[in-house]
Amino acid sequence: DARFTPGADGLGDRLLPKAGNGGYDAGHYDIKLDYQPQGRRISGTTEMSATAKQNLSRFNLDFAGNTVRKVTVNRAPATWRRSGQELVVTPRKGLRKGSRFTVAVTYDGSPDGRSRGWIRTEDGAVTLSQPEGSATWFPLNDHPSDKATFSYTITAPEELSVLANGEPVSREQTGGQASSGQAAGERR
Repeated sequence: DARFTPGADGLGDRLLPKAGNGGYDAGHYDIKLDYQPQGRRISGTTEMSATAKQNLSRFNLDFAGNTVRKVTVNRAPATWRRSGQELVVTPRKGLRKGSRFTVAVTYDGSPDGRSRGWIRTEDGAVTLSQPEGSATWFPLNDHPSDKATFSYTITAPEELSVLANGEPVSREQTGGQASSGQAAGERR
């Protein structure tokens, strides 16, 4: 009979003690983001694939911004709550050590110009996510010791350019909107 316990809410980094989270190893992030300049709103879903490093009863993601609309673990609804910069996720059933799982978070909002990592420009925004700015616009295990790969699908009005790290893999235009897909290698 396995005992399930919560993952740590930070990795104890001496400079950023709440950065990162324990109990799992992130492998890949698939970020789907829609940007609307009017109101400077974003809406998106980030799906993280990870491996449990312990028998997890719950785990945390770093996510200081936006409004959470829905959270699933392995495609099943999960309960969640906000605690400061942490998004605390409780799956329907515990995750066994060594098991692979996915968590998907759907969110929206208007990151303010003061966010550490989301910087408004005249017609859009730029993100500068180091050392802890990523969590202002998408949920993740935000510590450089947890390396992962990323893919992005970003939709914006076609008159704007979308750039992300990695190699472009697609571009589509429909109804005044353009969608760009990017694939990025290892983080940091």
